[in-house]
Amino acid sequence: MAGALFRLFLHNSPFRGSQGQVGPSRQAKTETCAIHVPTLGTGLEIAELRTKNLDTEEVPFKQYGPHSDIFQKIFSSALWNDSDSVQSSELKRLLFHLRSTVIDSRAKTTVSKYANGFKRFLAWAQKYPEIDSILPASELYVSLYLQHLMQTVKHYSSVETAFYSIKWAHKLANLVDPCESDLVRSIVESSKRILNRPVQKKEPIDATIIKTLFNRFCNPRTLRDLRLLSICTVSYAGFLRYSELCSIKANNLTFKPEYLEIFISSSKTDCYRKGKSVVIAKTNTPFCPVAILLDYLKAGDIVLTSDMYIFRSIVYVKKYNKFVLRKNNAKLSYTRAREIVKAALSFIGLDAKLFGLHSFRSGGASAAANNGISDRLFKAHGRWKTENAKDGYIADNLDKRLSVSRKLGI
Repeated sequence: MAGALFRLFLHNSPFRGSQGQVGPSRQAKTETCAIHVPTLGTGLEIAELRTKNLDTEEVPFKQYGPHSDIFQKIFSSALWNDSDSVQSSELKRLLFHLRSTVIDSRAKTTVSKYANGFKRFLAWAQKYPEIDSILPASELYVSLYLQHLMQTVKHYSSVETAFYSIKWAHKLANLVDPCESDLVRSIVESSKRILNRPVQKKEPIDATIIKTLFNRFCNPRTLRDLRLLSICTVSYAGFLRYSELCSIKANNLTFKPEYLEIFISSSKTDCYRKGKSVVIAKTNTPFCPVAILLDYLKAGDIVLTSDMYIFRSIVYVKKYNKFVLRKNNAKLSYTRAREIVKAALSFIGLDAKLFGLHSFRSGGASAAANNGISDRLFKAHGRWKTENAKDGYIADNLDKRLSVSRKLGI
């Protein structure tokens, strides 16, 4: 059965209740599974009809939905194949959770990215009957796959993703990693040289643009305009990534006499989800980010103790002749927020193609750096892990750049 496709025939699925909701059923149900995978030498040579109790075997993977087939392959190999030798009921319970624990060593977005990357490698390998093993994979065939990608993709990131996906799968399976090979690594490095292209960074948004947006959209103060101005000013003053901004809930906000404190429950650099707080001062100007956010919360009838996302979709209610926030607790999508901001920038005469949602973070960071804020405070406020990451956001003004040659003593 070498090279055969993985196939799973399900009957009486235990994951769908009587009302159609997804979730484990009340009783353990058995299920007949016909599984065909490539003939391998490490326990993946499964081509048999077997009966499983899915309440004990499938649950660890259910949260990963479309990737459950990949995890079945990974956890049918190497040391995981010895799991049948575990007899104690207590040890079986520990084993039951062990798989999910090792999967969760990476963020869910990373797991999804690597699972998809490994699926693509598997699909490619299935086209060639001579490739009789994917776990462990031969370093030669991994190298050929990466070479194939180099000749078909436009950017080295696709090669890099494939490399780390294959590496991830072998680590989960506790197998010898073909990606440790110098040959494989040299292909990844070569792709960075051959397929590299300059990064086209978006322009930073400065205080002048923020003030222009205020002058245009502050009167009359509709809920829609207040949402726009709040997104712009809070992102700018807090150096916020959009993923952080859109995840702010009402109960994450604490208003003090002199400042606003925002609790960021999770962010790109907070891999263990400890959470961090960002403070934004009241400026007592017409462009104060704290004041405009308060106006927005009031206009949107947002209760500060609630668990609702503060930035949500807005609808126009003709009966009351006003905009209102949607009741469903769904954060405003990146795509919609970008459309809103770009439309506003175009309206004030700017080329919207030059800017993105990240322009507020880089703009605020550049303004702080050019006004002499210390590196330590600057880095902490923006939640950067490294100096290189921080420096990549700063656009030095001309005066700062000229100061170098002015102080050379000639």
